[in-house]
Amino acid sequence: MLEEARRLVEPGPEERDQVLGVSERVLERCRQRLLRLGEVVEVSLEGSVAKDTWLKGRPDVDIFIHFRPEVADRRLEEIVVSEGREVVEELGGRSWLRYASHPYVEGVVEGVRVNIVGCYSVPPGGWKSAADRTPYHTRYIKSVLNSGLKTDVRLLKGFLNSVGIYGAEIRVEGFSGYLAELLVVWHGGFTKLVEAAARWRPPVAIDITGRKTREAMLSAFPNSGLIVIDPVDHARNVAAAVSLTSLSEFILASKLFLRNPSTSYFTTPPSLKAEEDSRRLLGLFIPVRTSIPPDILWGEVKRTTRGVARRLEAEGFRVYRASATQAGDEVLILLELDRLELAPYRAKAGTARLDGQCRRFC
Repeated sequence: MLEEARRLVEPGPEERDQVLGVSERVLERCRQRLLRLGEVVEVSLEGSVAKDTWLKGRPDVDIFIHFRPEVADRRLEEIVVSEGREVVEELGGRSWLRYASHPYVEGVVEGVRVNIVGCYSVPPGGWKSAADRTPYHTRYIKSVLNSGLKTDVRLLKGFLNSVGIYGAEIRVEGFSGYLAELLVVWHGGFTKLVEAAARWRPPVAIDITGRKTREAMLSAFPNSGLIVIDPVDHARNVAAAVSLTSLSEFILASKLFLRNPSTSYFTTPPSLKAEEDSRRLLGLFIPVRTSIPPDILWGEVKRTTRGVARRLEAEGFRVYRASATQAGDEVLILLELDRLELAPYRAKAGTARLDGQCRRFC
């Protein structure tokens, strides 16, 4: 079964040629334009393409522009935005801005998504931005992954994607690609990982380097259900974005997979839709501006979802689950309730004064 699953997650020769070709062209064009600037010391390919761990059909070409530490943040942003857009347009693609610790350029070149990101060239521990760790992450993973583990990483990414918990962004609150790679390395493969995960009882604490005790990790990250210490930055929990719900879904999916292995655990899940004839689902469609940065948009969506759920509970409904997904320029908030209509009468306990006496009634 896993052999068939590998074909679902491994990019074929045509995809490899396309992705690597785009990577080389974007990297070379960035080097031509940016290395002539005194502020830039290096341009590199990072992320899953550099590590050869991208999931079939989901490549991201991550080009990092390394700046001297003394360069001001604003100057870094100006160069990345202006030069990044020019590179994408020169190669016949289209681009737009995204926001993380710094604004960066995202685009599509020849059907492949490309990210052009700025970082500072600093030693470990001297981070000026979150992006500064990424080159070290790439270097570390490339040093510990062999070809067999690369396949297992892709199996895990496909597994997480099928469950709907692949990605550390606010919308998903799931497992990042780097976290998936570290988990496979620590457990020695996909199968060993899901066997271990099926037995997990949060909080789960892992330190690949073996420098921290479980007690030290729990003390440093007391509110985390999953703790995985970053081997590049020992003060950071790589799994900080994983919500307790996503962790629970991973544990449950691991148990179900071991009980009944199937290639369906490695396919893209269907889009969430509100069923009109459902007796317990309440769906709210909200138009949104897709130009809003995803993290800001999904911060607002999640706050709205929690607010709607609290209001329904205050009115007497029981909310079993509240979730949201996006389709184009609409967000669907979906709530599972005990029922869609309240009874016409509600029993309330109180007191009444009858014949000069206070009597309790219900």
